[in-house]
Amino acid sequence: MKNNLVITRAKNQFLYDGKRKILDFSLSSGALILGHTNSIFLNSLKRQINKGSNYSNTNINEVKFTKSLKETFHEFNNFIFSNSGSEANMRALRIARSITGKEKFGMVNGSWHGAIDNMMFDFKNTKYLDINKIRSLSSGINYAKKNVILLPYNNIEKSKEILDKNYRKISVIAIEPIQCGVPNKITKDYLIFLNNYCKKKKILLWFDEVITGIRVKKFAIYKQLKLKPDMVTFAKCFGGGMPIGITLFNSKILKNKKKKIFFGGTFSGNPISTKVGLDTFNYIKKYKKRIDKHINDLSNMLVNEINSFCNIHNKEFKLQSYETIVRPIFTSKNINNKFFREKFDPYFKNSLNLKNYLIKKNIFISSNCAFFISYCHNVNDINNLINELKKFILKNCN
Repeated sequence: MKNNLVITRAKNQFLYDGKRKILDFSLSSGALILGHTNSIFLNSLKRQINKGSNYSNTNINEVKFTKSLKETFHEFNNFIFSNSGSEANMRALRIARSITGKEKFGMVNGSWHGAIDNMMFDFKNTKYLDINKIRSLSSGINYAKKNVILLPYNNIEKSKEILDKNYRKISVIAIEPIQCGVPNKITKDYLIFLNNYCKKKKILLWFDEVITGIRVKKFAIYKQLKLKPDMVTFAKCFGGGMPIGITLFNSKILKNKKKKIFFGGTFSGNPISTKVGLDTFNYIKKYKKRIDKHINDLSNMLVNEINSFCNIHNKEFKLQSYETIVRPIFTSKNINNKFFREKFDPYFKNSLNLKNYLIKKNIFISSNCAFFISYCHNVNDINNLINELKKFILKNCN
């Protein structure tokens, strides 16, 4: 269902539809952690714009950005730039297949790796979790279904059962360590299981941290948990408002195989995206503790107030979160898999009702109905959202 907004401009935490001012808790699906048209973004563009938009060659901003990234993500020595998270993920899958010679790959259900033909699949039936019965999330991609081996998110026992039968066929296991659809802290055990299993069976492990990269404390989930995936993909916040994707891997996974792996792209690593991304990344690195405290304090305020309200009023609603990634759940139960969430939100109806209600109140949330708390938000913004959520809950939730 589409809203009727036509955005004419944006500044900090606000979108504008003509003269209408809208409080934004999407911030470009979580990408703009510093807010719209912030000073870092504007100053970076001013410094680069007269120097050219693209050279189709390695540029100085790309070199400096790579150096800065290596200082933080020192576990990797290859940083391949592209134009989106989807492209970064395409490259990661290409690397895995090239190295292993295997077409099949493991993917954890509920993860979103972009609108890529190879990865837009999920289980048909959650009761049986049959890897031979998966559904396509779009028409036109059934040809790719044969290469997908699905694993149930946060279900260690069933995932191990599936892997034990199929691990010899698998080139890589891909997972969003924290999913926007069901953000939660209990995923730690599942990630540790996958990490250990992949090391034991010599399967490549790939963390898609397009959403979590920069946004979470310590810059990434793999760093928080001290895990060692073979590949990581970044995007969103790393572009600072410009399109970007980054595929990270270490040369040692190539195993001395000199195979050609194509990474080209006309605008990949272009000087504007890498300049804005570099300046944004360096600013956040410098003020990371201050930024983390601000956004996490606001997120905790939102989640605690709404969940306490629902407990008092016996409402089947809660906000489930991982740091500043917050998702409305239409039950009081703890949900650790997308399918269990959908049981209480059939056909996304409840979430869309909430999204449309908030738009009428001049509050905008992301297309998947998650809230992203960012550095541009303040206490008044959170109180505004809290007040409108309470009204919606009282009227619409059992």
